[in-house]
Amino acid sequence: MLALAVFAVTARFFGLRRGAVAGGVSFATLVLASIAPLIPVGLFIYLANVAWAAGLWYFGKKVERMRQRSPWEKAGQWAKRGWSLFRWR
Repeated sequence: MLALAVFAVTARFFGLRRGAVAGGVSFATLVLASIAPLIPVGLFIYLANVAWAAGLWYFGKKVERMRQRSPWEKAGQWAKRGWSLFRWR
């Protein structure tokens, strides 16, 4: 369940591909925590996953605003794409 929560929160703010990677890494670390012989290692892994999900949930809007581009940057990006397609022909 925790790996799914990490996937969902990460996908919400960073996209599906990065969310899938974060969810997979989270799942792998949680499996490692379940078979780890030392209790502090497992506890640290669980706390790190909870901290990632909670921190991203709390600071997600700020991260999302920082990742947004201005309209001029978007227009420049589309112009570069169009020019590269035009040159390719």
